[in-house]
Amino acid sequence: MDQLGITRLLAKIEPDLNTGCWLWAGPWASRTGYGRLSVHNRETSAHRYSWQVHRGPIPDGLFVCHRCDTPLCVNPAHLFLGTNAENTRDREAKGRGPQGARNPFSTLTEETVRNLRRVWAERGNMAAEARRLGVNCSAVYRAARGWSWSHVGEAN
Repeated sequence: MDQLGITRLLAKIEPDLNTGCWLWAGPWASRTGYGRLSVHNRETSAHRYSWQVHRGPIPDGLFVCHRCDTPLCVNPAHLFLGTNAENTRDREAKGRGPQGARNPFSTLTEETVRNLRRVWAERGNMAAEARRLGVNCSAVYRAARGWSWSHVGEAN
């Protein structure tokens, strides 16, 4: 790490005394919510740069993940290394990420899932429902069984 990058990183940190997060006050990516830092015309994520400054290199294939679930946090005490799968499991275990209808790729709705669960309880065959909805049979089956869309309550 060079002094310019370290200076830029430290100049844009605003500590949150309530959470202990070091919030990135510089530019950030609106799509992901992560802080962005440019050093010598190379752009990187602020939290990744903070990890490198405070903890050292990031091994190939690993992600810098947030314990605090705050994308703008660059506090190295709130960061940990993990694989993509570990990061995804951590996100899902904490109930973060796009679930159900908040997922832009979702075809189903919470109301549809409740109906699928009623159909499952009555007759168990989901193939016709999948065809009717134009959705993969596996997706319908998983939603009906509660293996996905777990945030949706049971069918009435």
